[in-house]
Amino acid sequence: MRDEVRIFPLGVWAVSTSGETTSFLVDAGSTRLMMDVGLNPGHSLAIHSIPLTTVTHIFLSHSHSDHMQGFANLVFTRDTQQRQYGPAPRLNVIACGADLGRAQSLLEIFYPERKFDIDWTVVEPCSKIDVDAFQMTFFPTEHTVPGLGVVLAKNSKKLVVYTSDTVACDAVQEAADGAHLLVGECFGMQHDFGAVAKRMKHMCAEEMAELAESAGVLRVMPFHMHTPYTASDSRAHLINAIAARFSGEVIDPVPSRPIEIFLEEVSDD
Repeated sequence: MRDEVRIFPLGVWAVSTSGETTSFLVDAGSTRLMMDVGLNPGHSLAIHSIPLTTVTHIFLSHSHSDHMQGFANLVFTRDTQQRQYGPAPRLNVIACGADLGRAQSLLEIFYPERKFDIDWTVVEPCSKIDVDAFQMTFFPTEHTVPGLGVVLAKNSKKLVVYTSDTVACDAVQEAADGAHLLVGECFGMQHDFGAVAKRMKHMCAEEMAELAESAGVLRVMPFHMHTPYTASDSRAHLINAIAARFSGEVIDPVPSRPIEIFLEEVSDD
């Protein structure tokens, strides 16, 4: 069997009226890492027949609701699913100190009578931690609130770079350098959302594509798209705008499907 990592785009939208908001599952066998949790990732996982009890790690990039509002419900539902699926491994939640505090407050607000089996791991820009399947390196983003992106690497190979919400900046460019897959902020196309994206510190499709091309990324998967791109023709225009500026593979994350990365296909840094 080939050594592989699978990425499930559980939620890719900027607003909940379009669909599930930002959440990804990175499945590396014994390690199942969620990158942000959106509003209701449990439903998206259920579509793929993945119990929440198999999630081992959660990374929270920043405190906006479309990225972490579903946190308390996810932890609660994971706990209750043990009645159906058996004991869950101890959960590790990873974020900057302020966002870990906010996540803890959500649990205290919604489930003050319960205690959950959680390790809280504080990270900051340039922090590196090892989990069972890979090394995680964190970098600062430039958004309207402080945030972090993450690089997932294994055996000195950059597998996945997740930008979270951010403008194109040196830190994101450096993190993406030589990566196999960039899961990249993409609020929309310049002619639709350029002014709004600039004011709210988001990347547009054209900027994300140019950053990925400059960084030598092999594949890109956009996320955080706005409402107009739920229509298939508008989304096709967005995907084509990225492809026109990027020589690698552009992955359309809608409809949701797992993205496979075979490690022997990934170049060394």
